[in-house]
Amino acid sequence: MDLHTAVAVSMIGASRRRVCSVFRELRQRAPDISVETVVDALQVPAAEQSRLIDEARSRADAALSIAEDRTNVVSWFDSRYPALLNCVSDPPPVLWTRGCAEVLTRPAVAIVGSRAATTYALDVGYRLGGELAQRGVVVVSGLARGVD
Repeated sequence: MDLHTAVAVSMIGASRRRVCSVFRELRQRAPDISVETVVDALQVPAAEQSRLIDEARSRADAALSIAEDRTNVVSWFDSRYPALLNCVSDPPPVLWTRGCAEVLTRPAVAIVGSRAATTYALDVGYRLGGELAQRGVVVVSGLARGVD
């Protein structure tokens, strides 16, 4: 599957959990999957299929053109896609990263705390994240407010 198709699949206007479930099932049967195959397997009414496919492809075009120079796009089929992420029930079909995407294959930790964090919690999270990074551990952020 090429990158554009993977991004388009990730942008199908259905729940991510449902798309991931269908995609996992399909990729066990055939290595090359199209957007049409996924939409068909989602059992979308025939009248809606063409619109969903066109929208997904259009969104993929727009996202990839925006990401062109500043962002790495890592799909399920990319060797840089974290193996452990495939173990969760609904892994994201595509990861959008900045910086060196190869770090996705290294040991990583996420520091998670309250969104309404105290000054002390923010200081501890900052210090802990910095010390782990200095020791070569990748510190992952979901970019939420607070300690994240």
